[in-house]
Amino acid sequence: MTRTCARCNHGFGRIEAELIDWRDDALRLTSVTAEGIVGARRLPRILHRQTPTGEFVLLVDGPLHPEAEPMLQGSGFSLLITPPAPHLYKLAALKQAYLAASLDLTTIPQTPVAEAVRRELMAARNAPSRRHIVSSEFVRSMPIMRTHEHPRGSAALLGVINQDDGRGAWWIALASTIAVPWPFPDLPPVL
Repeated sequence: MTRTCARCNHGFGRIEAELIDWRDDALRLTSVTAEGIVGARRLPRILHRQTPTGEFVLLVDGPLHPEAEPMLQGSGFSLLITPPAPHLYKLAALKQAYLAASLDLTTIPQTPVAEAVRRELMAARNAPSRRHIVSSEFVRSMPIMRTHEHPRGSAALLGVINQDDGRGAWWIALASTIAVPWPFPDLPPVL
């Protein structure tokens, strides 16, 4: 755990929801329209799942608007869905990796890459809305992995993942569900 000021906590909350939705394979900001009913009704998050036989299933994750349930049960309806935005959930993962790496190093790193990461994170925090958050090529090209398991284990764990070229790369596992590369290639972790 780290101490975070209210401004950072609230500013980053906008992008951390994207990371949680990506981890959970969830769609949010969803709404439904139906034949014969005027207007759209908002829906809670919708979870994308597969049955043991491989069938595609959408599960509503929360209470429905009273008028939405009949709409979904009718013969003709349309869903408007918004999947998690990669540039936002990767930025949230980078923030978590930055904090975990800083804890590992027991200091705030002072390298060119660390400075660039901080500038990127502060720009996201200070953006007036999610729509105004722009991420760099560094964030957009950052690999990220998930397990589709429920969060468990250590909040952050440092490990090595073997690459195709036979070399190992440092990665940070977050709650044993998300893995993010070590964010400072110009500063190795403390072993």
